[in-house]
Order: sequence, then structure tokens, then C-alpha cells
Amino acid sequence: MSRSTGERRLALLCGVSILSLGAMALPSLAMAQTTPAQQPQAEQDPEESSDLGEVVVTGIRASLASAQSIKRNSEQFVDSITAVDIGRLPDVNVAEALQRVSGVQITRNYGEGSGIAIRGLTNVRSELNGRDIFSASGGRGLSWEEVGADLLSGVDVYKNPSAEMIEGGLGGTVNLRTRLPFDARGRVLSASVSGTHYDLANDSGYSASFLASDRWETSAGEFGALLNMSYGETAFRQDLAVVEPYLTRTDVPGFVGQDIALPNGGGFKVGFGDRERFSAALALQWRPNDSVEFYLQALRTDYSFRDNGISFFAYGGNGTPLDLAPGATFTVEDGIATSGSFVNPGVDAVTFSTGRDTDTTDISVGGSWQINDRLKITGDVQYIDSNVYQETMNLTASVLTNTSGPTDWGNGGVPLFPGNYIFNFDTTSDIPSFEATGDYYADINNYGLTAVLPYRELNDAESWAGRADLVWDFDEGGVLRDFRAGVRATDRSAVNRSTTYGTWTAIGSTCANWSSPAGCIRLSDVPADQAQLSPYTRSLLGGDGANVFGDVWMWGLNQVRNPQAVFDMLAAAPINQTVGFRDFDDPAAQVSNISEQTLAAYGVVRFGSTTYGLDWDGNFGIRVVQTKSSSDGFQTINYRDPSYVPAPGTTPPTLSITTPIVGEQDYTEVLPSLNLRLHLSPELQMRFAASRNLARPDFGQLNATFSISPTYLPGDDSPTPAPGVPGTGTATGNPNLRPQMVNAFDASIEYYFSNVGFVYATV
Repeated sequence: MSRSTGERRLALLCGVSILSLGAMALPSLAMAQTTPAQQPQAEQDPEESSDLGEVVVTGIRASLASAQSIKRNSEQFVDSITAVDIGRLPDVNVAEALQRVSGVQITRNYGEGSGIAIRGLTNVRSELNGRDIFSASGGRGLSWEEVGADLLSGVDVYKNPSAEMIEGGLGGTVNLRTRLPFDARGRVLSASVSGTHYDLANDSGYSASFLASDRWETSAGEFGALLNMSYGETAFRQDLAVVEPYLTRTDVPGFVGQDIALPNGGGFKVGFGDRERFSAALALQWRPNDSVEFYLQALRTDYSFRDNGISFFAYGGNGTPLDLAPGATFTVEDGIATSGSFVNPGVDAVTFSTGRDTDTTDISVGGSWQINDRLKITGDVQYIDSNVYQETMNLTASVLTNTSGPTDWGNGGVPLFPGNYIFNFDTTSDIPSFEATGDYYADINNYGLTAVLPYRELNDAESWAGRADLVWDFDEGGVLRDFRAGVRATDRSAVNRSTTYGTWTAIGSTCANWSSPAGCIRLSDVPADQAQLSPYTRSLLGGDGANVFGDVWMWGLNQVRNPQAVFDMLAAAPINQTVGFRDFDDPAAQVSNISEQTLAAYGVVRFGSTTYGLDWDGNFGIRVVQTKSSSDGFQTINYRDPSYVPAPGTTPPTLSITTPIVGEQDYTEVLPSLNLRLHLSPELQMRFAASRNLARPDFGQLNATFSISPTYLPGDDSPTPAPGVPGTGTATGNPNLRPQMVNAFDASIEYYFSNVGFVYATV
């Protein structure tokens, strides 16, 4: 069970008072629902006048009308959300804005939207203003939580895209639209500030956004410029009461011989931290005449995530069943144990901290030229650069288990905690209850360091893309309306670096079973500021979880937040253990260098006519895509030293050979698409769509690095591998992976009963 941060919002929208300055006009954004302004009329008596004049729709109603208009008039399956008023998407990030679209589900991380799925499929393609956008997180799409929703004018979700759209995404495509200066009639200024209090975290956050846009006529044509910025800080806390995986047992007292599902332990976790998000969008437009237009659009996002916390678990290691407490009473409902007691379980107290920083820069330049009444050409060039750095530190302190208690820990040869300790569980209420012998866990002498887990990740990705498109309009009156064609080429590369978690094996073995006091660092041996009683067990789940353990000890949070201090402490300890972040050029690190080039061409014909008094329209197209990819990595062969002559009972040392390896792919796919629409009445219409699409493997899945180790017979000290016995290996990816292919079919019926109201059913 979990309880995430509760929050109370207090929003203060600023900038409206600028109207009173009179120094500049602040017109509303151009909208399809707005009619031309009327000339002033002589004042009339309200009772004598039936003409209400112009009605300008703004706010939520205008946004709903705009989104409905996009869906209704599109030949494709698309759902949209729009923000006609600047900064009025009431969401923290893009993921939370998308939850308002039907058929879209989101996942949350510490109470904030982080991932999306379209009709249950998480492989979703992301676009920014119709162009590619991604983060260097090992995948192919955008990290949805990184972009502030304040920057968006709208979001379009295509569930069955046409051939002219960029390929990729099994579930669909999400297109994020930012604002352009020519969207407004003139000068626009807007600012907003909001504050949020997070109850469980007992902290506050705030967000602010600013937009300035203007357009002006010159002798060289019309120019426009827009700058939109968004900044936000949020806090979070999440409390978890965790029940360990259930094991089926037949030795439960009172139910011996029956298959009973019994939890193999339990515990709690408290995670808390903050997020910082900055986004900025710049747009420039130039229209030298009515036929030609050029633009530049740039987006910059910086996202910082800090996650700290503690966890405390009693469990059976590696799935080993816990010992049942002698004489304990168990309750069982429908074959599942809901309460009972264990004796002397293993216990770990973990303190953790993670910091992750991401930045993405997207710059695009393009233009369009209406050559004549029939022919229009467009094109653009795009550059994307993204970087991710993550640093994680985990410190684990294990509790003395009475199964092998010490004989001398500075206590006159008397075990610090003689006898057994009992662990009780009860899952019959909303919040699971875990209780154990309080004095035992409250004694700092019963804790020792067993694992130090440092981890780093550094990813870089960049992409160049160029495209050219044309539209040819046919004569009016025929079935064919226009023909569209284009080409697109991309060159994308990514370097993904991650270090495997390093465990403190030597100290872990001595502290885990407490067999060697001299080789273990106890919490009682470290400075007072490096260990702490958990400050959260009495306030878990908003105060409702006080029955989840009691006073427990763990490493201090200031330790995991300063990894170098941990490394220095271990180096200075009597055991002189060297621990640190692995270098990215360490053979044990996972490093991959991946490049990919694509070339795509498409053709789409749009058509429409009237048959038996019913209007129908649609489009049919084919997209052909060639993909070439290359993944550079390392292959490591581990083996026993054949020249070593071991003493009896010893094992030869293990040697490794690491060599570069390259994996390559080259494939071409043909992707047809069909969209049909039948207008049964002005309010009622039916749709059908069929398409074939692909989803390439994530860049992290194309990692070519792997290692292989021969298998030796148990107890065999020979350097010769066991004949006929396969070896073992590890790999995090496969450069030979092919794309996933999908054949998608959709049908729907839609009824629009007002400008801001409709219902539909789809399969």
C-alpha cells in the first residue's frame, strides 16, 4: 500500500493588470470561433434590441470547442487537447496533460505523471510540432515529465497515423504543439505564478510562466517573435507498506498439510525529494509575401530529480522460507495467511539517494512556398541534443540474526541479544502491520554495514533530420482532392554509459553472519552524525502507520548524499576496503555507442465525393522506410589462468579478454495506410482506418556488450572447462534486434450534438 503526496493548490494568475497600462494591446489568440469585430453602433435600449453583437468564446469552453473541431474535421483518428488561453493547461507536465485524452493512460512516479500508454500500449512515439523529439534516456521518445505544460498550445494524439506521418510507435503518436507568433493577431504578454503545498512531504513548491509575443510589418515583409518560459519546483513524499512475495507452504500451524500462501516477510519504504523543471521555447517567423514563409523554433528543457529515502525489511534471503515462530497462531482466509509470526528473520536497513539531471535542446528551421494555386512545397532541418547524468548511492546495514550470534562484541563475551526475537504480521486491515521485538531493533550495536552500492549513468544523444514535402491540389469537382509526397532523412547517434552496482563482498560476508567482529563496521563505531534512528516510522502513512515496526537504526541520509565521504570512510576503516564509482572505461561497465540512419519516402492521395446523398472522404498512402544501424560494444571472455598451478583445494585466478565488437542492421519496410470517413448527417459520422507501422528497438536494447564465462565442475581446480557443459553469460542488449511490426485497424461512430459536446464509440 502507498500514500503519495497530498497537495493543496493556490494559484495566483498575474499579468491581467497589464491591460490597465494602456501602453500596448493584448488581443486574444486567433480562434476559429471568433467572428470579425463589428463597428460601434448607436446605444439602444436593451428591451428594444435583439442583436447581441459579437460573442467571443474564451477559457475552458473555447479550448473544448477547439479540441472538438480538430477531432471532427480530421480524416484520421485523432484526439486533442488545446489551451486557447495562454498557460491554462492546469497540469504540471506533459504526461499529466495527456491523461485528459480518451484512450490514454498514464503512470505516476512519486505522485506525478511520468509515462503514458495509448490503449494499453506503452510504445508511443513523441513529436514536437510534427517533428521528432527524444531524451537521452536509452529510449526513443521524450521523457514526458521533463516538459512543462505551460509551453503547450495543444496536444494531438494520433491512434492510427497516416503515411505522411513519421513512422514509429505501436500505440500511436503524440504531437506536442508550442505557440507561434503568427497564432496571435498582435502583441501578447502573459505571466502566471502558482503555489502548491504538499501535505505528506510538509513542503511547498511553486511554478511560474511567462510569454511575450509580437508581430510587425516591415518593408521586407511581416516578422514575428515569441518567447515562452516555464519554471517549476515540486516536492514529494511516498510511504509504502510492503508485503514480501508469498510462498506456498504446508507447515503452517493449524493448517498442516494444506497449501497456504504465506508472506515471506515485510517492511516499509519512505521516499522523498524534489523536482526542478525549466522549459523555454523560442519562435521566429518571417513572411516576405503571401506565398512564402520561414520559421525558426527552438526548445530547451532542463529537468532535475532528487530522490532520497530509507527502507527496512524483514525477509527470507533468496526466497528461503522464514522460520515459523513456535506456538504462534495463524489466521487464514481463502488459502491466504492474513496474520501470524516468524522467528529470527533476516533484516536489512537501506538508506538511498539518487540524483538525475537531464537537458534537451531542439532547434528547427524551415519554410513553405505556395508556388501556384495547386503546388505547395515545405521543408525543414532539425537538430536535437540531449544529455542525462545520474548518480545513485545505496548503503545497507544488516541486523544481527540470532542464528549465529557473536561470542564477543565488546560485551564480556555475552551476546548482545540472547534468545529469539519474534516478527509478527497482520494484513487484515487497510494498512499491513509489522511488529517485532522493540529493544532488539532499537540497539545500535546490532547493526553492521553489509553493502555499498554506487551507480552512475551518463548518456548523450544527438540527431540531425531533414525533410521535404509537396502538396498538389487537383481540379475541383473530381474524386481526387490532392496528392502529397515527401522524403525524410535522419542521422542519429547515442552513447549510453552505465556502471554496474558494486557490492562490498568481503565485508558483506562477515557482517551478514556476524562471524568476524574485527572485519565489520558497526553503526555504533561511526560518528554520531553518520547513523540515525529512522525519523519516519512514527509518521508513516500520515500517522496511520505507527504499527509498521518501531525504532530502527540506519545510515544517515547525509552519508548517501555525499558518496565521496562514504568512500573515504571505507578507505580509512581497519579493513581498508576500496570502494568507488566505476570508471566508464572499466570492462565491467556497460557502454554502447549506437548510430542509426533512416531514409523514408511517402505518397498519399486524398479523396472525397458524394454517393446517394452521403458525403465521404479519406486518404490512402504508402510509406517506405530504410533503416541502417550500428552498435559498438565489447565482448569479454572470462577464463581460469591455464598457466597457474594451484595448490590442492585452491582455484586458479580468473583472467579476462575484452575485445571490441560491432553489430549492424539494414532493413526496409513498406507501411501502407488507409483512412475513410462517412458523413451520415451533419452531426453523425463514421470512420475506419487500417495501417501498418513499426517500432524500432530502444537504443538501450541495441547494446552490443556482453560477457561469457565457461562452466567448471564444482570443486575442480583445473583450468579446463567442463566438457559438454554450457557456459554462462550476461548481456543487456542485442544489436541484431529487428523492429516490432503492427497491423492496426480502427472503426468508430461519432455524434456531435453541440460545439462543445459529442459522444463516440470505437473499436
